[in-house]
Amino acid sequence: MAYGSCTAEPYVAPSAPEVPTAPVPSDAVDSVLSIFGATYGNLEGANFNPAWNQLTVVTEDENLVYTNLNYQGTAFANTDVSGYEFLNVDYYVIESTRVDFFLISPGAETSYSLDVSTTGQWNSVQIPLSHYESVVDLTDAFQFKVDGDGSVAFNNLYFGVGSTSNPVDPTDLDGDGVVNDADAFPNDPAESVDTDSDGIGNNADTDDDGDGVADNLDGDPLDPSVGALPQQLITVDGNPSAMLGQSVSISISYDVSDNDSSLTGLGLSVHYDSSVLTFIELAAVLATDNISSDGPFNDDEDLDNDASTDKYVSANWASLFGSWPGELPASLLTINFNTAEDVDADATTIGFSSVSNASGYAFAPTSYDMSILSGSWDFDRDGTADALTDGLMLLRYTFGLRGASLTDSAISSNSTLSPSEVEANVAASTESFADIDGSANVDALTDGLMLLRYLFGLRGGSLIDAAVANGASRSTATDIEAYIISLMP
Repeated sequence: MAYGSCTAEPYVAPSAPEVPTAPVPSDAVDSVLSIFGATYGNLEGANFNPAWNQLTVVTEDENLVYTNLNYQGTAFANTDVSGYEFLNVDYYVIESTRVDFFLISPGAETSYSLDVSTTGQWNSVQIPLSHYESVVDLTDAFQFKVDGDGSVAFNNLYFGVGSTSNPVDPTDLDGDGVVNDADAFPNDPAESVDTDSDGIGNNADTDDDGDGVADNLDGDPLDPSVGALPQQLITVDGNPSAMLGQSVSISISYDVSDNDSSLTGLGLSVHYDSSVLTFIELAAVLATDNISSDGPFNDDEDLDNDASTDKYVSANWASLFGSWPGELPASLLTINFNTAEDVDADATTIGFSSVSNASGYAFAPTSYDMSILSGSWDFDRDGTADALTDGLMLLRYTFGLRGASLTDSAISSNSTLSPSEVEANVAASTESFADIDGSANVDALTDGLMLLRYLFGLRGGSLIDAAVANGASRSTATDIEAYIISLMP
């Protein structure tokens, strides 16, 4: 239909995902009641897309394909299926996190949870009708309902007798080896125990006993009367940042939550993304009771449970007489890396995993997202950051000076850059890292002044006095100094 020069295009429904041919079942034709299927046909009069106000998009062809699934029904004539033993369901998971298959009689329904962990292939299950009969009137079945999400295809939906290649054991419906009566989740093969009865199985629950202490920190994660263990604490020291194409040093710090400096030792691995960081060396390792320090190794088993890291280095300490490390806090090791020249991300993760921790103590690391910056305070790229060149130019720039007024007599004689290139570097810093106090604003009399003071050698209170913005996230001399140091060439 056209109005003036505007033409409304006809709506074209999205095509269903391509699904391969369904498997051919081997049950005798005269032993089944087929509702839908390529092998046994469709039940006459069945409605595969009744108007139940669902969002699901249905494609009825060789397969019955549901996309954008929330729920979807199939309606057929009221039928006595009590003489059959199972309901066969062949299904193909395109992508989904949950699919429940309901059998319905007037006023009654109950579901069976399909295992959606295997995608991209046909799955077959024969659900014993005994699973439904305590709720559903099998002499008067008249609907199926599928409830879940994602996109799933179905075929060979039929009632049958006897057993074929994929029966479900009625005493263990999810086939996880735990009988239904002892299984807290009889329809979920991934779960069988729920210690704290919170509806979350122990495999997925991070606090199995519900005592408020995470399992990895709990003295007994299945006993709510046992609380948190003391912790061996692992952190990245300071706030190091990586600059593209330059080296960066990362120091690992150790402490103990109960201040006990005389333990048996620790073995840990430090994980990193090798597409961003290239290992150079272990520059310093705590010598006390050090057994080994080595790497890098491929993190093929994802030991830190972080897919973004793919390599690690390890260090191990063991004290025969339980006197490690002797004093707290302790610096365990320093690792030197080179940063890649071209990185799309603005941060890279340094993670940790335990090789072994002291008996009676929990391993409690804090991963660190290290900022990746495109430059340093060395705006003229002469290899150093100097007060009367780099520091002066940032102060001038934040006061609004540009061109010759910015760079005149402020570029090192050792610099190979043109004034316009130096100005571009100063400008780029104000867009990425020159906010020294973390106030979300780069200002002359805060950030510009503090850099100049630092490069002139001022430290402590003399560095930050009257130069930190209100509401800044970095407000102490220690934090300000650490940040400036992290961007030194």
